[in-house]
Amino acid sequence: MDPYASTPLRLLVKSKLLLVGVVLTITFILFVVFFLFELARSNTPPSQSPNITHTGIPDPTLIPISQIPLKKRGEAQSQADKNYGDLWTNLYKQYPWASKLPIHTDHYFVYLDPNTKHLVAKIYPVSSSSVEVDSLKSTVTRTLTNLGVNTAQVIIDWKVASK
Repeated sequence: MDPYASTPLRLLVKSKLLLVGVVLTITFILFVVFFLFELARSNTPPSQSPNITHTGIPDPTLIPISQIPLKKRGEAQSQADKNYGDLWTNLYKQYPWASKLPIHTDHYFVYLDPNTKHLVAKIYPVSSSSVEVDSLKSTVTRTLTNLGVNTAQVIIDWKVASK
């Protein structure tokens, strides 16, 4: 009979070896699964169908930019830049005072919305009292009039916000 066969030291060595073996086996299996998953994912061709939104209209923002040729992207950007420049050129012709905007102080911010062609005036009263709000609206209207804005013809969208 072996004197070391059932000693606590021998059992401890056997259990540690078993534990190390289990940990190494689990690590190896996880590595193989991860490697196979990455390999399968890299071999999957990208979908060629357009991304459809819930409205049924293709969403161009979901098409990877790498699928659009560089020349076509450049042409599209150039056209967008030209359209934006034309928009503001026409706005400056229609509203000569628009070049003096935006106006920003501690109490209000005024800008021209190019889509609606309305002035947007965000006012920041210290308190929400109607007297202070009306006073700030009068100040903004007076400032706009001094810039040459005909406030009777231009729509002003008032927005009251806290600082």
